[in-house]
Amino acid sequence: MEGWTLAKGRMGSLLGLLVCTWLIYMAMYFVIAFLAILGFFASGVFAHMQAAGDALTFRDLMPSPGVLAGLVVLLLGPGAFLYGAVMTLLCAPFASACRQLLDGSPQGALEA
Repeated sequence: MEGWTLAKGRMGSLLGLLVCTWLIYMAMYFVIAFLAILGFFASGVFAHMQAAGDALTFRDLMPSPGVLAGLVVLLLGPGAFLYGAVMTLLCAPFASACRQLLDGSPQGALEA
């Protein structure tokens, strides 16, 4: 109930914050996806898949377990960093807005 009381009359600014956060997130997503696709083309991953020809099973397309394990180890750190950055991007603006709303709320508004 406190959240509804704090946000009363501020729906437009909170919705604008959500839209701006989403646009920033999508822009970051497209830049990172573009760089990843560029990296895949530069490394020749797609050429390897084309050279495999007509694979009869899914296993024919996949590299060895050792290669996959190495890939997971290499991507675990950057993936964790990226996940933390996304969570910060999505949560921090609303935590700040909540703090600002709490600081500016009139006395007695939270008891309602």
